[in-house]
Amino acid sequence: MIRSYHKKDADLLVDIWLQASLQSHGFVGEDYWRGKSGEIRNVWLPGSKTWVWEENGCCAGFVSLVDEEYIGALFVDPAFQKKGIGSKLLNSLQADRCKLRLKVFARNDHAVGFYRRHGFRITARQTDTETGEEELLMQWEKLTEEKK
Repeated sequence: MIRSYHKKDADLLVDIWLQASLQSHGFVGEDYWRGKSGEIRNVWLPGSKTWVWEENGCCAGFVSLVDEEYIGALFVDPAFQKKGIGSKLLNSLQADRCKLRLKVFARNDHAVGFYRRHGFRITARQTDTETGEEELLMQWEKLTEEKK
């Protein structure tokens, strides 16, 4: 079930973010991710609209939206991955919006494929200044009758 984020979720969501980041971004050093935990807790979570996927009373994943169309985070606890939770979180955003944007590391093939399957397309490429890694800017737009 999807529900709104509560401040008491912060520690668990930061842990989900960290574990999922370490798992899917092995090409970036572990120290980088651990060093970002405070920023996630103190800047990203409070500065975004966040929804949590709750599975049997446990937080299993979350999605954070900034400025109504930028997905700042979509992470699923590694123990709950491959169960459709990420798709359900993303679909809930797509149902209520006409446009969504995000950035993803080019070397994160799993995430790039996931977003492509959900209708996102690559609009630009750039280098992340903190990691030196190539990142893709991706965008999704709801098809209107005119665009079909």
